[in-house]
Amino acid sequence: MMLVFCVGVGFAGTRLGKSWVILEERWPALYAGGSRQPYMDIAGEALGKPGRVFALVCVFLTLFGSSTVYLILMASFIENLAPVLSVCEWLCVVTLVVLPFTWLGTPKDFWWVVVVVVMVVVMMIVVVVMLVVV
Repeated sequence: MMLVFCVGVGFAGTRLGKSWVILEERWPALYAGGSRQPYMDIAGEALGKPGRVFALVCVFLTLFGSSTVYLILMASFIENLAPVLSVCEWLCVVTLVVLPFTWLGTPKDFWWVVVVVVMVVVMMIVVVVMLVVV
């Protein structure tokens, strides 16, 4: 089953790439510099305004659904580690912590997160090694 999914994702990725190349060739002034909403641009040029709106709704529902699941998972994991608050209360806390990061425009706006993550991983490795040695 995993092989079928991988082939499907690979095929879809190549089709999206070819579609984007077509946009860049036909409308170089609009799309040569990139786009913040490439799926909507491809659908808009292929199917007009209804296609653009449909792609926007699909992307929104996908992002909303997946982020909701991740927030609930994080809240339940934290509740298992620190049962001071309920899962619902932890969900509010996690959402408030994550929310400011959603206001950043592109990954170049939060490059510093990579530095912090690397430092945290190094500290965790040190802690694990110390626990194993002791």
